[in-house]
Amino acid sequence: MQAVVTDIMTVGETDPADFDPLIDRLEPRAKEVIVTTGEMLRAEGEANLLIRLLGRKFGELSESTIQQVRAASSGELHRWADQILTASTIEDTLA
Repeated sequence: MQAVVTDIMTVGETDPADFDPLIDRLEPRAKEVIVTTGEMLRAEGEANLLIRLLGRKFGELSESTIQQVRAASSGELHRWADQILTASTIEDTLA
């Protein structure tokens, strides 16, 4: 089910709000899968964007930096995205 939801959310052009009536009709476990998949995709997108921005500002990133960003929480990603605007080094950004 998670694979199907991932495909729909990444390939389809459906507004996520359009899924609400469907989600409301599902069993709790199915709802959890859909919500969790959506959160994972959103976090993955945020991490990918931050990696792109870090690379544009600081040059090629080490594998450890990429892994650090991919493993970060949503809160960390948001904080780092704010810090990239004023940071002069990658270390300052990811502090």
